[in-house]
Amino acid sequence: VELPAPEVTGPPPMPPRPTTTFMQSIEYRTALSSAFSASLVGDAARAKAHAELEFLLPKSTLDAIKVEEAYHEETLNRAHSVTDLSTKMVIDCTRLLVEGLQVNKAKAKALVMDARQAMLSRKEYFARTEDQLRTKLVTGGVAIFRERLDRKDSKREDKRKTPVMTLRDAFELRKQRERAANGDTEDDNGGIDEGAAKSMAGLSLQDTAGALK
Repeated sequence: VELPAPEVTGPPPMPPRPTTTFMQSIEYRTALSSAFSASLVGDAARAKAHAELEFLLPKSTLDAIKVEEAYHEETLNRAHSVTDLSTKMVIDCTRLLVEGLQVNKAKAKALVMDARQAMLSRKEYFARTEDQLRTKLVTGGVAIFRERLDRKDSKREDKRKTPVMTLRDAFELRKQRERAANGDTEDDNGGIDEGAAKSMAGLSLQDTAGALK
């Protein structure tokens, strides 16, 4: 019986380091410089360089260059790790959240850590630059802060909609209890007051006891 593969909880491992160095060749550097001169960058620049090199280099060499490029890009993409934040990065993000959200340092730092955990949950383990990592952490902290604020406002609104017992309802409830104690379960109109019944439906035992004191 084939056992399931263990779940990977951390970042994926780096691909093996290429054994070739064709990216350092004159042909590759010239073709890439030509692409840069044409205002191309990234994948577009590399694609143009590959098109030129197809007529100059064997296919095996061009394939090796593509492997080297992939390794080089992965190295750049992993330049800054979310799993190992520097003290300076935490301080910078905390300061930005304090200034932007007007919260104290302890809450701002907690938001930075929560944003970091959210990135790890989404398997966003790395950033290419310090600025990119700082932006992700601060943006994530702001999003978490706003989400919690919206949740708190929603609870406050729900609480505001809860029926509140009036003084009249409290006295009516007291009269009904006295009648029940005397064996009379109905009021003078032949039933329980409708307003009191509606108010009672949304009250906790603690609220009712407080109203009758």
